[in-house]
Amino acid sequence: MDIELQINIATKQDLNRIVEIYNWAIENTSATFDTDRKTTQSQLGWFESHDEKHPVIVARENGRVLAWGSISPWSDRCAYSGTGEISFYVDPDFHSKGIGFNILKRLIEIGKEKNFRTLVSRIAGKSEASVHLHKKLGFSNIGTMKNVGKKFDEIIDVHLMQILF
Repeated sequence: MDIELQINIATKQDLNRIVEIYNWAIENTSATFDTDRKTTQSQLGWFESHDEKHPVIVARENGRVLAWGSISPWSDRCAYSGTGEISFYVDPDFHSKGIGFNILKRLIEIGKEKNFRTLVSRIAGKSEASVHLHKKLGFSNIGTMKNVGKKFDEIIDVHLMQILF
């Protein structure tokens, strides 16, 4: 299946699909440690907190959002302003089709364009495909936080990965 992706800055009109994709991850994976479903209304503040330096992006095919990603501030402390934290999620019907690769690649490009010193990513222990994808695009595993999450009655480690510019 060939997919022709367009990756753009997300708009408020994309928020319903962003929430749908994220809710699937909440209910079915440990990729996020959120445990309660979100609504478009509950995510509006999160969406609006992103700006030109910290965007939310979407990957579309024929206008339909198949995946989304974001760069968020790592911390609200000023000395961290050159560090961004990335997240991305792909519609489960489109896993393993290169969409996550393209979203992550675009987030890295944006990180460089916006003069970040580094981007970091927290990856739950069971997300081996995500670890592999990050390594493929130049991230290094800089540590593992042991036993920091519990979801689906399982204690989960989190890998901290980083790319330097």
